[in-house]
Amino acid sequence: MTDTDPVRPTPSDLEVLHVPERSTFVIEWNGEVVGQADYRRAGDQAIFTHTEIASVHRGKGLAEELVRHAVDYVRKEGLTPVGQCWYVADYLRAHPD
Repeated sequence: MTDTDPVRPTPSDLEVLHVPERSTFVIEWNGEVVGQADYRRAGDQAIFTHTEIASVHRGKGLAEELVRHAVDYVRKEGLTPVGQCWYVADYLRAHPD
């Protein structure tokens, strides 16, 4: 490993939380919030408007983990996820079900 290789988190280090009062999902790494995926409800849709990972933590697979959990959650709630944010839109194209 070199100094430029990103340290990748293990699943036990990560937690994705739904914060419905803020219409967001957050991802924590060792208890620190390192990213979020914001959404708004529109009928039976959850429209993801913005996804962000702290710049020092990018390139470690955190955005995919966050979005995977968020999309799985809204689907289980009977909602259709919609990607207004480019990252979620790309994720949904790659994972249509």
